[in-house]
Amino acid sequence: MNISLNAQVREHKGKGLRNKAASEGKVPAVVYGQDIDNQLLFVESKDISKILQENGTSQLVNLKVNNDEYKVMIREVQNSPVSKQLLHLDFLKVNLKELIKTIVPVRLEGEPEGLKKGGTLQQHIWEVEVECLPDNMPEAMTADVSDLKLDDGISISALTAIAGVEVLTAADNIVATLVPARVGAAEEEVDGEEEGK
Repeated sequence: MNISLNAQVREHKGKGLRNKAASEGKVPAVVYGQDIDNQLLFVESKDISKILQENGTSQLVNLKVNNDEYKVMIREVQNSPVSKQLLHLDFLKVNLKELIKTIVPVRLEGEPEGLKKGGTLQQHIWEVEVECLPDNMPEAMTADVSDLKLDDGISISALTAIAGVEVLTAADNIVATLVPARVGAAEEEVDGEEEGK
């Protein structure tokens, strides 16, 4: 996936910066890395919001600053605790020849056999830590749940392998289980009886 983001160099920082930037539809940011000096930037709020909404912080971004272009990862996102408005971003320039660690989502694929027998699929792990070269970074790790029967589960070790990508999350952690639907119904009935007492 090719994700690009344009940025503008900013010269100043200070208390009034965020308010001024917000009024102009921009978010202050900084890019840093091993072989570059820290650069203060602005990015368009609508552009970075779309990237975060569609991809989170787990994907490489082609950050274009004037005539330069950097492969970066979004390392920190600061939001207002009240309005949730984006306040500031940190971009880390990556070395394409060095392994990096990052968090990627877990996606379930297929329809479990046990669904036809009244089972309910429950996902317990939604993301895992992986290590890979930046260009090998997956959009997600997938788990095929097609063979799950009632009371079955699938663990991290069953995630579909991707060449050049090592999953660092413990292999025995359970990603998803297929439980009898009646268990959930019974729990609701118990809760209802307790509330009525």
